[in-house]
Amino acid sequence: MATVTQKEIAEKLGVTRVLVSRALAGHASVAERTQLLVQETARELGYHDGSNAGARALAARRNGRQVRHGVLACALGQPELRQHLPYWAQLQQGVEEAAQHAGYRVVLVSGARDCEGSDGLIQHGQFAAENFTIPVVNLMEKNPLTSSVTPDNVKGARLATEHLLQLGHTRIACLMDTNSGLAIFDRVRSWRRSLKRAGVAFEENWFRELSLDGGDFLERGRWNMEAWLREDWKKLGCTALLAQNDRTAIGAMQALQAAKIRVPHDVSIIGFDGTGEGEFSTPRLSTIQVPLREIGRASVEILLRRIESSIEDSESQSAITHRVLPVRLLAGESSGPVRSAAR
Repeated sequence: MATVTQKEIAEKLGVTRVLVSRALAGHASVAERTQLLVQETARELGYHDGSNAGARALAARRNGRQVRHGVLACALGQPELRQHLPYWAQLQQGVEEAAQHAGYRVVLVSGARDCEGSDGLIQHGQFAAENFTIPVVNLMEKNPLTSSVTPDNVKGARLATEHLLQLGHTRIACLMDTNSGLAIFDRVRSWRRSLKRAGVAFEENWFRELSLDGGDFLERGRWNMEAWLREDWKKLGCTALLAQNDRTAIGAMQALQAAKIRVPHDVSIIGFDGTGEGEFSTPRLSTIQVPLREIGRASVEILLRRIESSIEDSESQSAITHRVLPVRLLAGESSGPVRSAAR
């Protein structure tokens, strides 16, 4: 049996698909009479999206409960960066694609006050969940107080470390900031565990806490690697480096190359996130690819379910969902067989 689409409903009624989408979602911007007409036509044609959103929203308004505004607030990173860096852009694209498909408008916010008039919030771990009376979903970082969508950080760091081990590297350094959240802490812990499972006698000074003072991750990666080179990098004898993200990896690579240390001949490097920037580095960066757009889309799906449940039953607001999406290794040219200790 063929699936009935919103376009077919719109054609039958002689209206736009956007209006059909909003009517089926129960948006307050669509008159109740029109909503009932669209929903009745949808039932006659056999349309079903599994949510029954419009009926619930109508019932909510009739009973004096919460009414949706058709707006999702989105807090992704620093406002001056999110339009320019692929990491933020891909997350935002996923959010906007899923929201638009559901008939919602996305408003970028930078503080709690900006969320007024929104049905829910998608955030990158910026605000405390207890500050909000609307449903909240966290991106990239698990928060026990809210629903979340994260990549498999543990598996990602394990894949990266095992990739380097398979290339013959045993002295593998790690440049990350564990103070930036549990996600990074999980990556560092997984790196350590992977080395121990491989029988590598781990040394604490193989790990360096990434300083986040000033600049973006590209600059921080370069500055931190330069400092490491001035201090004890040569004594470590490490032949590989796992970086917090792609930009950190590229910055560290630049510092190594400036010091006449060849990548990957002397030191192999692998990043995290797979934003595409590594495709243009020299050599091409090896990385752990995170499904950023899919994470953005999934966050909207979870948030809309939270919004629906809060309209239908306020007690279900306490339901928390944590979704972990798979990652994969993209082996580039910045990682190669071990040859010698870095000079």
